[in-house]
Amino acid sequence: MTARDDPAIDVVQLAGSSTSLDAGTDPGDLTVVLADRLGARHHRIHAPVFVESPELQAALLRQPEIATTVGRFDSLAVAVVGIGAFETSGGVPSSSLLRSGALSAAELDRLAGLGAVGDLLVHAFTADGQFVAPDLAARAIAITMDQLRRVPNVVAVAAGPTKVAAIGGALATGVIDVLVTDAPTADALLGTPATSATDGAASRSRR
Repeated sequence: MTARDDPAIDVVQLAGSSTSLDAGTDPGDLTVVLADRLGARHHRIHAPVFVESPELQAALLRQPEIATTVGRFDSLAVAVVGIGAFETSGGVPSSSLLRSGALSAAELDRLAGLGAVGDLLVHAFTADGQFVAPDLAARAIAITMDQLRRVPNVVAVAAGPTKVAAIGGALATGVIDVLVTDAPTADALLGTPATSATDGAASRSRR
C-alpha cells in the first residue's frame, strides 16, 4: 500500500489485545500499522480482549483511555474485520481468538459443543450464522455485534480452505456487507469448480 497522509482518518481498534499473539498480528499492532500507512490517527484499546467477569469489563470500559476508543464504535463509517476459523491447519488454528489463549480449555470445549465454527471479532458463531456464548461476549473488551450491525460498511477479509466453513457461517450472520477473498475460496463457497482466476472479491447483502 502506498503511504498516504490523511489525518482526517481515524483508525480504531475493535477488540482488545493479547500478549500471546505474535508481533504484527495483535489487533493493536495492526491498528498502528494501518494508521501509519494512511497517515491517519490511531486509537488503540489498552486492555486484554477478555477479562474475568462482566463487572470488570464494565469497570474497564469506564476508564478514560479505553472509553475514548470504544466511544468511537458508534460513529464508524467502515469496519474491516477478519474471520477466525476454529478449524486448524497443521495443528494451528487460524482464529486469533484461539491462538491468543484468552479462553480456557473448558470454554473452548463448550464452544465446540455449541457448534461454533469461527468468530467475528471474538464473537463466536455457528455454521448457520447464529452467535453463541453471549456470556463470553459479556466479558469481552470489543465492539458488540449490535454495534457492528450498525456500521454502514462491514468488510471481511479471509481466504483459504480451512476458512471456508467459517466464512460461510460469517456470511450467514448477515453482518458482512463485502467479502474480500481469493478465487479458490469463492469457488468453494459457491460450490463451483476451482478456476485459475486471480484474487477477487465476493459480496453479500446484509440481512
